Amino acid sequence: MAERAAPATRVVVLARPGPACDRIVEGLVEAGADVLRPVDPLAADVRALDALAPEAIVVALEPAVEDALDALAPALERPGRIVVFEETALVLERSGWDAARWVRHLAVKLRLRHDALPPGAGAMDVDAASIAPAPAAPRADGAAHAFDPVAAEYGEPPDGPPAPPAFVLALDDGPFAPVRDPDDDANLPDAAGLASLDAPADADAGSTSAPPASDLDALPSFRGLAATPDADASLAPAKPATDLAELEQRIAGLSLADADSYGQGPQRGLVLVDGGLGGPDAVRQLLAALPEGFPRPVLVRLRLDGGRYDRLVRQMARVTAAPVQLAEAGMTIAPGEVYFLPPDLLPLRAGGQLRFAADGDLAALARAVPPDDSAWLLLSGADPALVELATGPAWHGALVAAQSEPGCYDPAATHALVARGGRSGAPAQIAAWLVERWMPDAAPGPAIEDGSWTL
Repeated sequence: MAERAAPATRVVVLARPGPACDRIVEGLVEAGADVLRPVDPLAADVRALDALAPEAIVVALEPAVEDALDALAPALERPGRIVVFEETALVLERSGWDAARWVRHLAVKLRLRHDALPPGAGAMDVDAASIAPAPAAPRADGAAHAFDPVAAEYGEPPDGPPAPPAFVLALDDGPFAPVRDPDDDANLPDAAGLASLDAPADADAGSTSAPPASDLDALPSFRGLAATPDADASLAPAKPATDLAELEQRIAGLSLADADSYGQGPQRGLVLVDGGLGGPDAVRQLLAALPEGFPRPVLVRLRLDGGRYDRLVRQMARVTAAPVQLAEAGMTIAPGEVYFLPPDLLPLRAGGQLRFAADGDLAALARAVPPDDSAWLLLSGADPALVELATGPAWHGALVAAQSEPGCYDPAATHALVARGGRSGAPAQIAAWLVERWMPDAAPGPAIEDGSWTL
């Protein structure tokens, strides 16, 4: 069973009174948190929240409280304060194993546990003898003589009679035996006639006369023709002279294509970000540290319970100057913009442009973008199975990095990447690596302290 990583965290539940609020309080108590008291967001203010001095705030999200949360943003963005958002509808739907898993995740987000594994999911002592394969049954001596490839190629044949075949097929050809008819022999040609067919074919070759030689002078010839001017040549109209003034005017109206635009010039890469449990907070820190005008698109893939990516987009738009959008199938990817991808979308190159397509193949992404102009970031909760693909030959030359353990709720991908020789760092440090690669002369964006909020 996982041990607690820290003492009980002081938590305020920001939710309207009702069953969802009560269930969140129960889950926090079960997770080991010190619940101060529930606070109605429609009746609270920043000063009242700060007076409670909570270390963490759990917010029950529903449409009725969205405007109130905007007014409480200063209290939610205090440095070092953990903020966890929970969907009200999902809180009421969870039961059984799903509810127990949710409580464990709450404990990890509030830093009351090191991992979200259920009790007893650690290493187990297994008796090797209990899982050892059963010994093979002894083989009969006679069966060994059925066929011995070593003896057949290098040695002498085995002593003793060969093993009898497993079964013998017998074919009764009585009904199909050929019947000889004496009359057939009468129709065969005699031997002398057959010998005449093999006689030399050149017996009469001397009597055959050779074909007469062709008289080349008697054949039609063009030697008597002379090059004479075409009589109708004078009738062809004269080619008009080039109008240089018009040509210069047309050239002046042309413009060069933007070499940095997607679909023009060389292919440009992108930044792919993967995360899960604890990933939204790391993404927020990463985006906040990127300077304005970052030249590559940032594609974020987060595994969220409930899939409320639209709400996540609105929250992330507050921390970055870059445009933040929810990706949709068919949407063209533009440089310098941030896209949050639902699980079924991936980039696809079509007609020189990058577009989002449903049911894309992640393994084929390296063929759609140049890896040496791309980055793949594995933040908290990322699937460790992605490490093998990100460090494979298809992504050679890409910037591959993972979130370091301090502040990382689920570092499984980090451990896998570091084991392969990869590097890890805090989200702000990873952003600095991106800036160093694509904007070496730009100043990094404002860094945000770890542990502000998560989903």
